[in-house]
Amino acid sequence: MLNTGNKLFRKKKSLYLSLVITWAVSCIYFDIKLYDPAFYQANILSEAGITVFILCLNLFWFYGYYHLFFTLYSYFLVKVPRYSLPPLLKNPRVALFYTTKDDFQEKALESCLKQTYDNFVVFILDDSIDEGIKARIEAFVSTYSQVRLLRRERQQGFKAGNLNNALRQIGNEYEYFAVSDADSIFPEDFLEKLLPYFLLDEKIAFVQANQKANPRQASEFARIFAFNTDLHWNHYVPVKEQYGFMMFYGHGAIVRTKAWEEVGGFPEVASEDLAFSSLLREKNYQGIFAREVYCYEEFPSTYKRMRKRNNRWSKGAAEYLEKYFPSFFKNKNVSWVEKIDVFISAGSLLLALPFLAYIIVAAIVLPYSQHIFNLNIPVHLVYPVNPANFLDFVAHIQYKVYWTFDFFLIMLITSSAQLWPVVIDLIKKPAYMLRYLVVFTYVCLATVLISSLDFIEYIATKKAQFLVTGEITHQDSYARENKIIFLEVLFGIYMLYLTYTTANVWTLIIGLSLILNPLVIKYDLESRALNKLLYLPFFLNIMLLVLISRSLE
Repeated sequence: MLNTGNKLFRKKKSLYLSLVITWAVSCIYFDIKLYDPAFYQANILSEAGITVFILCLNLFWFYGYYHLFFTLYSYFLVKVPRYSLPPLLKNPRVALFYTTKDDFQEKALESCLKQTYDNFVVFILDDSIDEGIKARIEAFVSTYSQVRLLRRERQQGFKAGNLNNALRQIGNEYEYFAVSDADSIFPEDFLEKLLPYFLLDEKIAFVQANQKANPRQASEFARIFAFNTDLHWNHYVPVKEQYGFMMFYGHGAIVRTKAWEEVGGFPEVASEDLAFSSLLREKNYQGIFAREVYCYEEFPSTYKRMRKRNNRWSKGAAEYLEKYFPSFFKNKNVSWVEKIDVFISAGSLLLALPFLAYIIVAAIVLPYSQHIFNLNIPVHLVYPVNPANFLDFVAHIQYKVYWTFDFFLIMLITSSAQLWPVVIDLIKKPAYMLRYLVVFTYVCLATVLISSLDFIEYIATKKAQFLVTGEITHQDSYARENKIIFLEVLFGIYMLYLTYTTANVWTLIIGLSLILNPLVIKYDLESRALNKLLYLPFFLNIMLLVLISRSLE
């Protein structure tokens, strides 16, 4: 056993130092200008409105810089580690867990069986409810004698409970265990290549393989949006390993059983992967990223299933921050870089609510309050009086902005930073890049209300559920979904009304996105007419950007 000490895991501080300094300087520079009394009359209500507006801007600037610095570091500063991996002198036993709940895929399970490593056993951890799927699993097990089936009577604790149940039964027989999701496709040398990493240091709790979008996605929606998978694993995970927090992603990884035992098993919560990773770090364990080993994974096949997954992510992040982050933050084994990275990453899943607050303030409160507070808000659209027709109406819209060039520049950089790697990586595929940008724009705007409600629901109930993306949706879930869709359409109509009454094109873009939700949920991207409609939010955003740039002071 080699022991390389802290050097193997030492975190570099330059990224977050640069990020925080750049953000702080920007806030100081612009906040002073935005608090200029020339923008409003001095009274409590106007100051409160401006304060909320500025705080939201500061928050969005921070995350804009976050994406900007991660992009720059991923292209120019992250170096691929070169490990001298010692050979395996013995072949430790490995349990390979294939987890499923009504989303069984034979090809994924077959990839688990085709490992070149010879000392492993595959276990199907089946929480399925659908009798047809259960029958398929049983037929598979009868065909392959080297596969064992484990089911539990009481399905508690979500995926974490499923794993814990298996490990409590057979964990003492295996030095390591690997986790596969229902859609994971493992390479044949997955176990063989990952196991030697554990010999680098006895404090390595898990080795995380790289993930890549499966080129055979199930739908047009998944084929377009699957690039998100590659984006995260190419530009964020490598940076996090060296400049932030390296987490176990819940699949496509091997875990040391001893480490699992020391932390008391997987926390039985919605975000068991993040909670488990932070508990490991508190015990001074580390994770390592084997970027040369790729597993395939699928993106949710429909927009509806993606919203379902987002529900799990947002509530899971809120639950983690409430229940597990405080002890992680106080732990002396964890560097401040890792602490801030975890907090920022988890917080990014909860941005919908402050974004909704920003919409309410910037698009409703401030415009309606101009005549009361004498607010000169940054953007003001003036409609033509008595236009002859629609074309005449569009041609004579005037844009009056109070933006300076420096303010326009920071808004442009921070709002687009998340898309820079998209443009760079897909520059040779312009048609696909445009399609991705169109769908990305729509999804970001169309999910703002449901994601906000998910967060609010967790705050009210303190409950987060592990909603399996491919699981059968039950009747109560349909009822909740329909209520949310109704609220989205209602809010979307109100946004359109605001476009007319407050002269704000931005609310038109948001309103259109929300109103399209029922159609996209029903038809996804299979309707040609609907596909054309989805271009509207994207091109209206471009138009708004051009109008603002032409009207700068």
